[in-house]
Amino acid sequence: MSFAAFDSFVRTADPWWGDDVGFLDAYESVEDLIVCGLKRSLDNAEWSLFETYLFLASQRRSCRYVPVLAEALDRRDENARPGDVLSLLLGLMAASSVPALERALQWRPEWDEYHEVAFKTLDVLLNIDNDEAWRVIESVRVDDRDRVRDIATAQLARRAAGP
Repeated sequence: MSFAAFDSFVRTADPWWGDDVGFLDAYESVEDLIVCGLKRSLDNAEWSLFETYLFLASQRRSCRYVPVLAEALDRRDENARPGDVLSLLLGLMAASSVPALERALQWRPEWDEYHEVAFKTLDVLLNIDNDEAWRVIESVRVDDRDRVRDIATAQLARRAAGP
């Protein structure tokens, strides 16, 4: 089935309100279709549709989504659902997302007075738990956001202490 047919179905179905997402099983390479839907809805700033594709991606997790999720974070636009994007990346635990997470950690949106983007980003990095992720966490030890810095420092100390 073509992307156009899949996208048309996604636009008319409403997985948020109880429509069964079992329809995803009927599609071969459904992850590729979801990547295409994420990318097109992001590029066209169709935020409601982008949110729907994020939901579908959460139902069929794949590291194939990482490039478009990184692009969404790099937009630094609250409409691109950074919290939802980070939640999806948390579930993927893809090492390939670390560069985008490093950039997200530097983002300080005006609307994020409690630094939720930074905390969620740290959570994803902690769950990836590889040397590159820890290098990024280490860089936050000098962050001027007290709680962000304190959490990073505490996690680095816990890691240094070992199991």
